[in-house]
Amino acid sequence: MGELKAVMGGMGRVGIMRRMLGSFSLNYGSRPCAISLVLSGKHIMHFRDMLKRINRSGGSIASLFVLFGVIAHTHWLARFRMEMADRQFALMDDRTLYEMKTIDFIHGHLWLVAAYFTVFLCCLLWLELRTAPRWVVCVTFIVWALPSLTYARACFHIGNKFIMWSA
Repeated sequence: MGELKAVMGGMGRVGIMRRMLGSFSLNYGSRPCAISLVLSGKHIMHFRDMLKRINRSGGSIASLFVLFGVIAHTHWLARFRMEMADRQFALMDDRTLYEMKTIDFIHGHLWLVAAYFTVFLCCLLWLELRTAPRWVVCVTFIVWALPSLTYARACFHIGNKFIMWSA
């Protein structure tokens, strides 16, 4: 593997940086105010392109963290509502019982959420690193998010149930 160099336009070579960074060196070419990465004399990417790539790939990963943050909030809200109502709501139908069982199962097995989050994150990172088309990332995100959104729906349903107050 060759030497990694950063190319910045309009200046001369900086030897201090080369000594400090070892095989990494700053090499200044003819482009003004442009920073690029060069590997073995082969141009890799301009600084502006690096920022665009970070902004492009950061959206899906940030959305993943927001999604799981909302789901965690609804989970704890549903658990709090179940404890506050002592598991007896004003309307106790089969859907309510099934969703309370699901919430209890997930609460008892939080490692499933951590594993699902890890696989989801790795899938998104892999797609972003190989610069997959944007529609592929969006479709993948939606498909991976559907079970989470279904669970969030169950948590919202339980979290917004009416409580029977007994005096």
